[in-house]
Amino acid sequence: MAFTIGSMHAPVPESNPPPVLNARGLACRRGRRTLFRGLDMQLRPGSITWLRGTNGSGKTSLMRILAGLSAATEGVLQWCDGAGGQLIYIGHSNALKDDLTLAEALAFLARLQGLDDADARAHRALGLLGLASRREQPVRTLSQGQRRRGALARLALDDELAVATMSNANDSEDFGSRYTRPIRKLLAKGLSLPASNPALPAYAGRYSDQPWESETVIVPWGEQLALLHLPTRDPAGDLQLLKPVGPDQFRALRDDGSLAEAYRFRRNAAGEVEAVESWGQLMRRVAPLR
Repeated sequence: MAFTIGSMHAPVPESNPPPVLNARGLACRRGRRTLFRGLDMQLRPGSITWLRGTNGSGKTSLMRILAGLSAATEGVLQWCDGAGGQLIYIGHSNALKDDLTLAEALAFLARLQGLDDADARAHRALGLLGLASRREQPVRTLSQGQRRRGALARLALDDELAVATMSNANDSEDFGSRYTRPIRKLLAKGLSLPASNPALPAYAGRYSDQPWESETVIVPWGEQLALLHLPTRDPAGDLQLLKPVGPDQFRALRDDGSLAEAYRFRRNAAGEVEAVESWGQLMRRVAPLR
């Protein structure tokens, strides 16, 4: 294959959740050219999976196969527990009708998904993506970056969404600054994961190193903590796992499992976590995650 597949997921301590998708021996041909062959992959609950490769290597073709929009030349594709019916595919096209307002276009897509209260869902999703002021603006008048964010607002329409596949998810030039809130909301769902260490939720929150224009989100992630500095263009690749090594002390985990930089949390007089320090930099906790 001319592209690579990587993934990161939230481990669940007491069980290994079954995959929502199993793909075995997938192959794809375009004309006389074989894009890939013998591809095996799984998607598990709570996972983020990404494809990296050059143009024409077959990344979009694979996503279209997973979404049921194209057929594989060979192999077996199996969606488990009906997850294939709760899938959104966002390709190169934004799928927003030019003659509608942004709110109308998104509500139309919500109705196609079979969702109730489509108008209310569309307004809420656009607010989450920082497009509240553009709701009544015709799609044709929006910038390319605004249209892309409008398309990605589909991810916020349905709380029960099982799988999302995106082509060039971070091709918008303002991806980093504009996606702070939806990424934070996505990571906050990690709080519902069973954690073997009941002390971990105490560290969850938004941390800031004011006066710099950055933010860090920390959530329980199985038996560890997950840390993400925002803004980011690659949330999956930039997610950092922290392993507890002592009271209020953690070490970053490298890909090979070895320990990296140290993180030390500070508490106030009431015993509440108020800041975290690493490499001499202090980030204060500005809000919990709810």
